[in-house]
Amino acid sequence: MSGNETNKGSNNSNNGRSGGSHNPQKTAVARKSAPPPKGGQFSRQPNAASVAYQKAYNRKKYLIIGIGAAAVIAVIVIAALFIFGGDRATAAGGRVSTNLSAMSYGTITVEAGSSVTWTINVSGSSGNGCIRYMKANSELGIGSKTLSAGANSVKFTAPSSKGTYKVWCASGHFSGTVIVK
Repeated sequence: MSGNETNKGSNNSNNGRSGGSHNPQKTAVARKSAPPPKGGQFSRQPNAASVAYQKAYNRKKYLIIGIGAAAVIAVIVIAALFIFGGDRATAAGGRVSTNLSAMSYGTITVEAGSSVTWTINVSGSSGNGCIRYMKANSELGIGSKTLSAGANSVKFTAPSSKGTYKVWCASGHFSGTVIVK
């Protein structure tokens, strides 16, 4: 055997050793394994318990978000009732009418020095609690009135000086406005 043949034989057979020269095709075949799972090398399929937990967590999360959104809307509506005061009316011929809301007596506009009959309509539960007991600035000459279900007439003479006058409930939480022009 020549030296070339010996080298040729040793190149083709590794004699069970991992070192030395190798055949790239055999190595590629030897390293071939199952393909990685879909979604990348580290993904795994969730089990039924983790899926159920995630669904319950999402339901709670959206419930909390929904309650929070409802609370924000409720605050905005209540603030609007306080700011804008429910019913608004202008006296025509000295007569004006408003509906009592759960938060306000309403806003009326009257002429300075005119004789006014203000009809406040109370329906359902809107007349419950302290809002039934209306008080007013002394300049309006209304004093205090107890409102009952149905139409309640409040008669007064509007002040001669223009301005904005308040009426309020017995505890001061709810109010109304009389604008004198």
